[in-house]
Amino acid sequence: LSFKMASRTVFSSVAGRGVVRTARSLTTSAATTSASNSSKRTPLVAVASTVAAAAASRHSSTAAVASSSSSSSSSSGDYVSPFSDFFQNIADGKTTLQSHIGGPLPTPEVRHLKCGVPESALRFKTASYGRMLVEPHVQPGEHKVTMKVGLHVLPLETELEHDIFRQIVGRRYIPERNELRLTSDQFASRIENKRHLVSMLDRIIINTKRLAQETEAADTKAGGEA
Repeated sequence: LSFKMASRTVFSSVAGRGVVRTARSLTTSAATTSASNSSKRTPLVAVASTVAAAAASRHSSTAAVASSSSSSSSSSGDYVSPFSDFFQNIADGKTTLQSHIGGPLPTPEVRHLKCGVPESALRFKTASYGRMLVEPHVQPGEHKVTMKVGLHVLPLETELEHDIFRQIVGRRYIPERNELRLTSDQFASRIENKRHLVSMLDRIIINTKRLAQETEAADTKAGGEA
């Protein structure tokens, strides 16, 4: 009897320890499962919170844009365009040349040289080259300027003036084209060479007229003495 009671006591203690171990293992597994479930649910919660924050920011930006547009529309009522007069003239059929008034259009002012040749009749010709790698980085004829002007625009009136003019210019007069061709490369600047050519033309025409007047005066004096 005592042996049976002792065996029952040992069995019950062993069984109790097993139950406790089983309960602990079950508790540990449950905690692990809940932790894994919570870790799986955490990204979903983060995504949901991110979406909610984006929607809130979008709503606030929409409200800000609406308020700014309302304020700009209210302030645009006082805006005056600097081209309002221009568009008003178009609507009224007016032009900057005042053609709506009627009559001939105003002609632009024509500038003349000292000798009387219009500046618009002068034609200039230059040559341009690419940049050289060695000094002085320019070609010898890069500053050369050629000026062409038709003989019909020169203020030469008498035949004597034409004869004196041809004697002065020599081969610079091209009879095939009926034009005067002057060339200058005296200066290392195209602008200065153009100015020099214009000055040469002025001196040629002015001295031609002066020589023609002196020749006519000498002929008249010689005829009177005779």
